[in-house]
Amino acid sequence: MERTFLFLAAFIFSSGQCQDTDPSRDPDASLAVCKSDICSLIRDLGVYSAQTLELQRLTQEQAQQLQEQAQQLQALKESTSAAVPRVAFTAALGHPLGPVHIDITVKYQVIISNMGNGYNPATGIFTARVSGMYYFSYTMYNNNRGSTPTP
Repeated sequence: MERTFLFLAAFIFSSGQCQDTDPSRDPDASLAVCKSDICSLIRDLGVYSAQTLELQRLTQEQAQQLQEQAQQLQALKESTSAAVPRVAFTAALGHPLGPVHIDITVKYQVIISNMGNGYNPATGIFTARVSGMYYFSYTMYNNNRGSTPTP
């Protein structure tokens, strides 16, 4: 705001409107011209000052809103990542199996991952310790070319 006032003052005095270079002119007439210009500039300065204050207020409000949003985001991050147990496993047989003619529990010996320790390689049993939906898939192949698959 000080810079604005200094700028306006410098403008007024450097523009030559308020400087009386002709001594034959009436000094009061020169002052009358300057007075209207100064009044106009002061009025404009008041408007600019009010606008500056409004912008500062809006900037402070926006900064407060951003801070509140950051706090809400942090709270949301903390609530969604707070010790949510996850269960998953990937395993491979590691050796050929079959043909098998009775029901047996297949024990996967090569454990690639066992997040949550739901799969027990000693028993071959997976225990779902967390409620939810589970997806199981397997892949098998037969490299015995001469035989036909049995149902």
